[in-house]
Amino acid sequence: MSLSREVSAAQAWKAVPECQPLFVPEGLSVSDNGRLPDECLQEVAPACRLYRDVAQSWLQLTEAAVRDGVVIRLMNRRSAYRSLRTQMRIFHERYDVAEPGNTGALFWAGQFWVQRPGMRPAAIPGTSPYGLGLAVSVAGVRQGSSEWQWLVRHAARFGWSWERKDSPWHLIHTGRPVQDVEPGAQQVPEGAAAVAQRLGGEWQPGQSVMGRLFSGLACNLAAASPERLLVIKSTREAYSPGARWAGVLKRGLDPAVAVLTDRTLNDGKLPNPVLRVASVTQAVEAGLRQVRARFSGKVFTVTGSAGKTTTTTFLARALASQGTCLASIYNNVMDGIYPAALKLAEQHFAVFETAQHSLPRSAETLSADVAILVSIAPAHMERHATLADLVRCKAGVFAGAAPGAVAVINREIPHFEMARDIAQGYGRRVVTFGKAVDADFRLLAYDSQRLCFEFSCKGRRFQARQASTGEHIALNMLAVFAAMDAAGLNWPFLLGRCAHITQAPVGRGDEHVLAVPGGTCRLINHAYNANPASMKVALAALADFPLHGAGRRVAVLSDMLELGQDSDALHAGLLDAVVAAKLDLLLLAGKQMGHLRDRCPEDLPVIGFSSVGLLFEYLRQLLRPGDVLMFKGSNGTGLNAGLQQFLKA
Repeated sequence: MSLSREVSAAQAWKAVPECQPLFVPEGLSVSDNGRLPDECLQEVAPACRLYRDVAQSWLQLTEAAVRDGVVIRLMNRRSAYRSLRTQMRIFHERYDVAEPGNTGALFWAGQFWVQRPGMRPAAIPGTSPYGLGLAVSVAGVRQGSSEWQWLVRHAARFGWSWERKDSPWHLIHTGRPVQDVEPGAQQVPEGAAAVAQRLGGEWQPGQSVMGRLFSGLACNLAAASPERLLVIKSTREAYSPGARWAGVLKRGLDPAVAVLTDRTLNDGKLPNPVLRVASVTQAVEAGLRQVRARFSGKVFTVTGSAGKTTTTTFLARALASQGTCLASIYNNVMDGIYPAALKLAEQHFAVFETAQHSLPRSAETLSADVAILVSIAPAHMERHATLADLVRCKAGVFAGAAPGAVAVINREIPHFEMARDIAQGYGRRVVTFGKAVDADFRLLAYDSQRLCFEFSCKGRRFQARQASTGEHIALNMLAVFAAMDAAGLNWPFLLGRCAHITQAPVGRGDEHVLAVPGGTCRLINHAYNANPASMKVALAALADFPLHGAGRRVAVLSDMLELGQDSDALHAGLLDAVVAAKLDLLLLAGKQMGHLRDRCPEDLPVIGFSSVGLLFEYLRQLLRPGDVLMFKGSNGTGLNAGLQQFLKA
């Protein structure tokens, strides 16, 4: 093979994503992994079979290779479909039983397992793409070989690609031949008049835009260019996306960059073209609808009263392990969501955390393939008369449903039937998760000592381990699995990676070790925000946390804000969760926490502080070696910021 062809293959290899998602064909269920009936399989080589709808594409690939003078063949009889028995045999060949404390171990069949030295990794039995008849191992494939070079150039034409580039012999059927894949959200340049009409604006006199072409919007100076209009944040609209005008003036703006605004900026002194619109947010939404229509990947949205950031983080990590993923976390209203969504391009997936302030507008704009409602609990109740009103608001995440869209709902939320009916009214199929008997993804058991959980789905039982303490972590992962299943992805393959995926985000259960005289304490940071539901979850997780020596369980709680007229009762209502947490010491900060302090039993040591600042002044002298402290409170109380400073001191 000529040098030029080798270089071409090397360049093509660079363009192959580091990992590729596996979409499960319709009619094939992940619960059938390793148990496919004979009529679903077709022979592709002596003693090798593939899923029938995929086998034809593999045969076409090998025939095309032969015509080019290259022989593509499978390694051995285990190089295509693998029964569950074969998967178990391979796993036992490559793994040994490990101690529960081994952080790198896999969890399967009630035991922990570690990879034997010198052995290749293997999927947990019942989760491998080989068990679905959608994967092959090809003989002679190494970088530079003729087989490798041919596959790099041609495999995608037949719907085949590499699940991971570090295993060049291992290919999966992606379900989408390259000629059927949309080009992504590449912006087609438009003339100035067309842009003004689509975004609902008028070009202001003073600067000519004749002959100018524009290919999109930018919400910050770094992304602005002569081809991308710079959006200026509105002073009239709450949560408007865009750059602040004062900041733009301070930093300076290229005169060639056009500006989109609802202000009157062109006073004769501004050299930039100005597109004036009635509503900045509506103009950005109009631009986003075009971006979304061109996006060929899967879009996920997540909302809930508690757990939405954690679930969004877990989902983004899970999807990123299977393909390219755009994630928008924390910035969960329009001024954060929309600038992120403008980056939709060639990614396989996009995940957006959405707060109730943005619903249903952001949902209608993003048109999620899968929308997740994680939880419902009293939070921001100053905006709602009843909990049912909150459910109606949160269920706005289900708006914007295209054909085939899915809603993933926690089966145990209050007013579940209302949320389900709203989702179905938008045209979404409903999938549920939780502990309820009729949940589609049902949590069966959670082991707080070994940090693992068991759940059922479609008649099969699965097990996984988690990195962070708390049953809520397992439930969040069930939401992730349900969402990925709804999108047609091979989610069981992630069971071996759950320990990595479930590392707690900052402020959502991340752990720290603090040196104190005579030893150390462990601090659990849940202090990013709080409402009654998330407060109870954090206390339950603390109750499960193992103690060592003379260590104590200590809860450090500050006020929950924005609870409306029921705030006093909701703070006092934490008593049962406090008692169930088996605390040795309770530290409270803030006026509202006084309602809880007044109800605490006499045998529970409680210390109240008028402010978070005062609490941290005295905290260190209250600690003992072996203590486990859990911090939880609304972000507005300063507990999270105070804890960060305390850890740095």
